[in-house]
Amino acid sequence: MSARSKSPEKFSRNLLSFGYIMDRVSIFRREAHRLLKKYWGYDIFRPQQLVIMEAVVAGRDVLAILPTGSGKSLCYQLPALYLPGGALIISPLIALMNDQVASAREKGIPAVAIHSGMDSAMLEHALEQLSAGAYKLVYVSPERLRSGRFLEALAQWKFDFIAVDEAHCISQWGHEFRPAYLEIVHLRQLYPRLPVMAVTATATLQVREDISRQLRLNQPVIVIGSFSRDNIHYAVVRTEDKFHTLHQVVRTQPGAKLVYCRDRRTTVQLARWLAEQGISAAAYHAGLSYEEREQRQQAWLDGRIEVMACTNAFGMGIHKDDVRLVAHFHMPESLEAYFQETGRAGRDGLPARAIALVGLHDMEQLERWILSRYPDLEQVRQVFASLMNYLQIPAGTGGGHAFDFYLPEFCQRFGYAPSLVQAVLRILEWEGWLYRTDAIVHPSRVQVNLSREDLLQIQAMHPLEVTIMETLLRLYPGVVDIPVAMDEHEIARRVGASRTQLVEMLWHMHQRGWILYRAAYESPQLVLLADRPPVDALFLKAENVHFLKERALERLRQVKQYLDATSCRMQIAAAYFGEEAREACRHCDICEQNSHRTSGEPRGDLVVRMLTLLREPRSPDEIDRALPDVDKKRIRQVIDYLLAEGYAGMDAAGRLWLYSSSSLSNIKMAD
Repeated sequence: MSARSKSPEKFSRNLLSFGYIMDRVSIFRREAHRLLKKYWGYDIFRPQQLVIMEAVVAGRDVLAILPTGSGKSLCYQLPALYLPGGALIISPLIALMNDQVASAREKGIPAVAIHSGMDSAMLEHALEQLSAGAYKLVYVSPERLRSGRFLEALAQWKFDFIAVDEAHCISQWGHEFRPAYLEIVHLRQLYPRLPVMAVTATATLQVREDISRQLRLNQPVIVIGSFSRDNIHYAVVRTEDKFHTLHQVVRTQPGAKLVYCRDRRTTVQLARWLAEQGISAAAYHAGLSYEEREQRQQAWLDGRIEVMACTNAFGMGIHKDDVRLVAHFHMPESLEAYFQETGRAGRDGLPARAIALVGLHDMEQLERWILSRYPDLEQVRQVFASLMNYLQIPAGTGGGHAFDFYLPEFCQRFGYAPSLVQAVLRILEWEGWLYRTDAIVHPSRVQVNLSREDLLQIQAMHPLEVTIMETLLRLYPGVVDIPVAMDEHEIARRVGASRTQLVEMLWHMHQRGWILYRAAYESPQLVLLADRPPVDALFLKAENVHFLKERALERLRQVKQYLDATSCRMQIAAAYFGEEAREACRHCDICEQNSHRTSGEPRGDLVVRMLTLLREPRSPDEIDRALPDVDKKRIRQVIDYLLAEGYAGMDAAGRLWLYSSSSLSNIKMAD
């Protein structure tokens, strides 16, 4: 007897439930396009975005692997806007959370990021607003899930789903394991009926399975976008003079460019050297002040800086569609990191390039760098003792408290190499003793020391200063009692001055004793998860460190296999990420070389035809229409070849053009 005949009532209820879900999804689908246009200004969704959104609206768990630039954030932002409550978003970086919150607020979407950089008054206000349901998007770091006060406020909010950004951080098999992500499972226990959306840019099959297991996803809808992008030409260049090789590549490639380096010193050297060659370039790394990073980032986004030489501190949350080149001066330690970073090229769909510069001893140096991240346990205990002395934390205290931590000062005081301290902090985090935040911007604070009677007495001689203080009194209740956080841009706008002028006035007023003023400053923090133990009682598991080291070395072997490839690089990378790639990609340097050898039509003939067309600037689509007898993939291969060899250039609009008429005579016909 069938299940239907056994229980007709249950079958009918299932049909009704299914019909309700389908109706709910169809209504959302219509509304989603309206919201997309109204808040984001787009007419259509990118591939697979709508599938992910519909799943969470239907109450399903989702695991989405979408490459960099595929619009992952929209997948949880738009459903949160549509549903009656909103979304709790767990994200690893405070800077990334703040960027997304600022972007959402500009669109008119109520959003907040709750993190350890907030003072007690700001935090309490945010939690009260959370309890009242004032937000559609609430961003938190995974460490915040340990806070009883946060969980208490969260319990009052009728939110609709949980989104886990950078979900690979939950897996020890992943390339950026973050133990605090394991706290998310407790949230699932508190809210078992809420769907979970886990998103990340790259993940192997093993990592995908681990994400599902760690988050306890229930029959999730799995959406996997290919890490490979057909418009990006991937190449590996062997060279012992990376500076000059990079200069040649940069010079022949128009548009915005990113060059990734492993360390801060190289970014500075490279930016300075490129500038000496007449190329506008800047360095970006975590050692710069907040204002310096903001200024350089904006200059690059605006096109005033052509090349950004950067560490991996640059990129997440940065939206620029017309990046034409991503070069790696140093290879990262994993293919996940490599394809996440190269994915920032060509988001507009136009041709772009990803080039890895590899020297003779690069892999040996990279292996030594990886091994240096795993010091022995005695070194860990020694640095931990120095750290507790630096933070002035007595034994048996400190648990649950955050402490400002400035790495250069610590290293100078105790004589440690920064790389060793970074490695020890990473191990202490893995072991559950502490966690690190990224650099937190502490807002400017001000307190007014004068009464209103005092202001009347000085108004005639100091009208601007009085206007500033009156503005502070109106905007910030309690500013005469305690220092309060302030926004210099807003005050400057209200008093009709520039921010620079305002800051000068605030310092002048501070020196006269009329106000107390402390400018914004930036510092990372260490949060101790347990009271400080005696050094000899610091319990560490050697097997954990050994496991993570072996995983790192295995990822390095995969990087080496990609660099040493003699067949299609994308097929090698696809196998690593668990994708099926039966055919060669035709857009990497190996495929291009093979095309020279096997092409039925002489390559030189097609090159000459295209260069003849490019005597006038043309877009790739215009070239397609002018060569109807040639396969579009062949045309894209030749475009990549012309750009790589310096025969042609591309302007900011994506049109190709001939460098000089001599390019035609320099082409060698293929055999």
